[in-house]
Amino acid sequence: AYEEIAQKCRKASFFAIDGSYDLFDNIRAALWEKRAEKATIVTGCLFRNEWILAPYGVIPLNYGQDGVKHSFRIAGTKILKGKVHLVAPLTNGTVMGDKGVFYFPREVVNREFTYGIYAFKDLPAEAVKYVIQKGWSLKGLPWAKIVVAIRKIIEKLF
Repeated sequence: AYEEIAQKCRKASFFAIDGSYDLFDNIRAALWEKRAEKATIVTGCLFRNEWILAPYGVIPLNYGQDGVKHSFRIAGTKILKGKVHLVAPLTNGTVMGDKGVFYFPREVVNREFTYGIYAFKDLPAEAVKYVIQKGWSLKGLPWAKIVVAIRKIIEKLF
């Protein structure tokens, strides 16, 4: 029962991005749709070893095969040399890329981003108010209690 509740909560907190366009344009469309919330898009691919040395963080179209699985948070777009690139700030520090930021061109995104594309949704205002009214804090609680708390919120709202 807890797993079912957790699964419903996970589905309520993010959604897969799909559409009639290629991956690059689907991401751009989702960023535009969520612009008021300043939402980011989550995706992943193999982070190629050569990308560490990418000049100014601009990912090249051609590269080797070696890499490590990595998730990315796409935060926006930037036009570089007349082409739109997706902006991905990484958590690896400011030494790599353009002070920790990488720029992915359409060709690389459509070829390499194979782990799905997701956007996170904020909790409804009613759920946040309910949690605040109850004085609940999820920090330091065991997972079972967190699931019970989330279940109570869902039952209250729906």
